[in-house]
Order: sequence, then structure tokens, then C-alpha cells
Amino acid sequence: MDHQDFKDVKWQGGASNAELARKQRAKAPGPKPKPIDTDDPPPPPKVARSLQIMIQTGRMARGWSQKTLADKLNLRTSVVNGYEAGTAIPDGPTIARMSRALGIKLSNK
Repeated sequence: MDHQDFKDVKWQGGASNAELARKQRAKAPGPKPKPIDTDDPPPPPKVARSLQIMIQTGRMARGWSQKTLADKLNLRTSVVNGYEAGTAIPDGPTIARMSRALGIKLSNK
């Protein structure tokens, strides 16, 4: 092992990695604010949480699965799931059909 050099290495100063990273962040421009665009579409309407709960509670009170309710309303199961999750919005006639099928009064308010 005579060929290896085991001399102590001393740090001679300079910035640490954290200091260098901080300096780079300070130099980098921040994210530019998004310009206001009046052509942006309005956010999608949301289903009232109370309607979601009324649909689910009415369905479960009858012991129906989402598939059973969907079959009775002639809808896909994913649509009923969307109504209960709040990702799909039932139209007026669909709310009326659900109301009759479940035997409860539903409203999207």
C-alpha cells in the first residue's frame, strides 16, 4: 500500500452546496403570473352535495346497487356513480325520474 496517498485534505473555503443552490434560486426568475384571459370558459357547475347524498341515501334505503338504479333509469352505472360523486350533473327530467324511482323528492339546490 505504499502507492496510496493518505494525506489529509482540508476544505479551503468557498460556498457550500446549500449556499450555491440558494444563489441560483435568487437569480432564477420566478413563475410568471398567468395573464387574465377573458376567453377562458367559466368553471363547470357543481352538483349540490345535498343532492348527491339524497340520491345515495335513497338508493341504499331501497337496498339497490348503483347498477340497479342505473338499470331502472336506463342509464349507465358510471353515470349514476358520477351523480353520487358530484362529477356529473343530472338534468331536470333525470332528477324527476330518479325521484319517482326512489320514491323521494330530489332537487339540485
